[in-house]
Amino acid sequence: MHVGRRSLNLALSAAMSFSSASALAPRAAAQEAAQAQAAAAPADLDARLAAVEKAVEERRVANGIPGLSLVIVRTTGSST
Repeated sequence: MHVGRRSLNLALSAAMSFSSASALAPRAAAQEAAQAQAAAAPADLDARLAAVEKAVEERRVANGIPGLSLVIVRTTGSST
Protein backbone atom coordinates (compact mmCIF):
# COMPACT_ATOMS: atom_id res chain seq x y z
CA MET A 1 0.00 0.00 0.00
CA HIS A 2 2.86 2.39 0.84
CA VAL A 3 4.51 1.82 -2.55
CA GLY A 4 1.16 2.46 -4.28
CA ARG A 5 0.82 5.74 -2.45
CA ARG A 6 4.32 6.78 -3.52
CA SER A 7 3.46 5.93 -7.13
CA LEU A 8 0.32 8.02 -6.92
CA ASN A 9 2.22 10.93 -5.37
CA LEU A 10 4.87 10.73 -8.08
CA ALA A 11 2.27 10.62 -10.86
CA LEU A 12 0.35 13.55 -9.40
CA SER A 13 3.55 15.55 -8.92
CA ALA A 14 4.52 14.98 -12.53
CA ALA A 15 1.05 15.96 -13.75
CA MET A 16 1.02 19.13 -11.68
CA SER A 17 4.52 20.08 -12.80
CA PHE A 18 3.43 20.25 -16.40
CA SER A 19 0.14 22.10 -16.02
CA SER A 20 0.51 25.50 -17.57
CA ALA A 21 -0.70 28.87 -16.42
CA SER A 22 -2.85 29.03 -19.55
CA ALA A 23 -5.12 26.38 -18.03
CA LEU A 24 -6.33 29.07 -15.65
CA ALA A 25 -6.91 31.62 -18.40
CA PRO A 26 -10.19 32.04 -20.29
CA ARG A 27 -10.87 29.48 -22.98
CA ALA A 28 -9.94 31.74 -25.92
CA ALA A 29 -6.59 32.64 -24.38
CA ALA A 30 -5.91 28.98 -23.62
CA GLN A 31 -6.60 28.04 -27.24
CA GLU A 32 -4.26 30.75 -28.51
CA ALA A 33 -1.52 29.55 -26.17
CA ALA A 34 -2.02 25.97 -27.32
CA GLN A 35 -1.70 27.03 -30.95
CA ALA A 36 1.49 28.93 -30.16
CA GLN A 37 2.93 25.88 -28.40
CA ALA A 38 2.00 23.67 -31.35
CA ALA A 39 4.06 25.97 -33.57
CA ALA A 40 7.13 25.56 -31.31
CA ALA A 41 10.07 23.57 -32.59
CA PRO A 42 9.81 19.77 -32.16
CA ALA A 43 13.34 19.77 -30.71
CA ASP A 44 12.04 21.85 -27.78
CA LEU A 45 9.31 19.28 -27.16
CA ASP A 46 11.82 16.43 -27.39
CA ALA A 47 14.09 18.15 -24.86
CA ARG A 48 11.19 18.77 -22.46
CA LEU A 49 10.00 15.16 -22.73
CA ALA A 50 13.53 13.89 -22.15
CA ALA A 51 13.76 16.04 -19.02
CA VAL A 52 10.45 14.62 -17.77
CA GLU A 53 11.61 11.08 -18.45
CA LYS A 54 14.88 11.64 -16.60
CA ALA A 55 13.22 13.25 -13.56
CA VAL A 56 10.54 10.56 -13.27
CA GLU A 57 13.07 7.76 -13.68
CA GLU A 58 15.35 9.22 -11.00
CA ARG A 59 12.44 9.54 -8.56
CA ARG A 60 11.23 6.01 -9.41
CA VAL A 61 14.63 4.49 -8.68
CA ALA A 62 15.15 6.59 -5.54
CA ASN A 63 11.80 5.45 -4.14
CA GLY A 64 12.35 1.79 -5.04
CA ILE A 65 9.37 1.63 -7.39
CA PRO A 66 9.79 -1.37 -9.73
CA GLY A 67 7.82 0.12 -12.63
CA LEU A 68 5.85 3.16 -13.61
CA SER A 69 3.63 4.40 -16.43
CA LEU A 70 3.28 8.03 -17.34
CA VAL A 71 1.05 9.33 -20.11
CA ILE A 72 1.37 12.80 -21.59
CA VAL A 73 -1.38 13.69 -24.03
CA ARG A 74 -0.75 16.37 -26.59
CA THR A 75 -3.77 17.63 -28.47
CA THR A 76 -3.83 19.70 -31.59
CA GLY A 77 -6.69 21.66 -33.09
CA SER A 78 -9.78 22.83 -31.28
CA SER A 79 -12.03 20.75 -29.11
CA THR A 80 -15.46 21.46 -27.76
